Amino acid sequence: MKDKIKKWKEFENARDDLEIEFWGKSELIQRIRDPEMEGFKSFWFDELELPSSWFEEQAENTILSFKNKYNPDLSIKTDNEKYFNALSRNKSFQQYFFNKINQYLYSLRDYYWSCNDKINRLNFEELNNLNFESNFESNIEEIKQILLNFEERYFQMDKLDIVKIKYHIENISNLSLNLEEKIDSLHNTAEKDDEKLLENLYFSNIRFKNSLNQFKIFLESEDVNVINNPFIIFNGEAGIGKSFLFVQTLDEKIKNNENCILLFGHQFSNNQNPRITLMDELDLMNFTFDDLLDALECKAQIQKSRILLLIDALNEGQGINLWNNYLTPILNSISKREWIGCALSIRKEYFDDLELHEKFNEIVSKVTLEGFKYNTQEAILKYFDYYNLPVNNSQLFRHEFYNPLFLKLYCETISNDRTIKDLNGLVNLFEEYLASINKNFRGLNFLVLR
Repeated sequence: MKDKIKKWKEFENARDDLEIEFWGKSELIQRIRDPEMEGFKSFWFDELELPSSWFEEQAENTILSFKNKYNPDLSIKTDNEKYFNALSRNKSFQQYFFNKINQYLYSLRDYYWSCNDKINRLNFEELNNLNFESNFESNIEEIKQILLNFEERYFQMDKLDIVKIKYHIENISNLSLNLEEKIDSLHNTAEKDDEKLLENLYFSNIRFKNSLNQFKIFLESEDVNVINNPFIIFNGEAGIGKSFLFVQTLDEKIKNNENCILLFGHQFSNNQNPRITLMDELDLMNFTFDDLLDALECKAQIQKSRILLLIDALNEGQGINLWNNYLTPILNSISKREWIGCALSIRKEYFDDLELHEKFNEIVSKVTLEGFKYNTQEAILKYFDYYNLPVNNSQLFRHEFYNPLFLKLYCETISNDRTIKDLNGLVNLFEEYLASINKNFRGLNFLVLR
């Protein structure tokens, strides 16, 4: 055994503080008696087994059931992908997050240097007493250490200490505020040769302060929030692409060897507890919802990223009343596991009717989907090319094409040799159609349009 331990410690990636213990039969029995190991017992010793092939088959069936509405050839890259990567806490989000952090830190340090250089050149006692350099460096080093510790433990699902980072950012902000006050007071007494440099320092400090604010805004963003709180609810108008986004996410996750489960609101069409319905839909009737979560928790630790549970269109099936009764307890069960993320979607008209316990209402991220609002021309070109339609300049600037469903219906109509004489009339007809859908189906059990 000693020879084996020596060999393992000599592995290329072995840590210097690596300790190896022998776990025999008695040690294993003792450990699996711990209630916190319940998931591992279920995964390793019970019958519930979720191999990658199970996730692949579930995904394949889900995508096939949605084949008339999901066409990967019409996928348009948007910022929404970052939310799912953040939920997963995968390598893609790790790279995105630390690239953004480095950008903010570099920007902050550039503006700090600019301010500090001018402070040194002015050499006013009032400015020197601020200890601008030492105060900035001490706080920025604390921030860097927090981020380095987080990076080291990123794949162990340790939480990012955002509160502490913001505390140090606030310290630096106060330093900037004090500098601004000193500059204002010195303007009245400074000699003419120093006035220009003081003015330059003033503008450098404004840029310094703006950089701090941008950093703080990023830390308060929804995609950073889900690093620690892996719950998110997407809302959007009809036809805006909620279901397409969820199916696309499932497709890409499975292709990237990240396990994921997707269900639709219409599958929850009776009044029973959604936990039971969910297990029925996954053909796991002999197990409980908690058994599934335990198995997912263990599977996720093996793949080194969170497994996502996606439920699209909560307004369908039994609708809001069902989820108002059961959603909070479901989220509470998931929250007890560190390696599971959950994303939900709901039609915009029903979003305010969704009731969550205060605990989850504070930590669940909320994102409004806006279709192709920020890349409308790219979407028009891609859709028209797919349907072999000519593009003219007036079409490129049609604002209505931000809605994926409208753009798709327009292209299908034209490609079927049907002429649209009045596009404004079609827009009005589309809006009336959506309004009638909302009016006729609000409060009913099943909504067709997502």
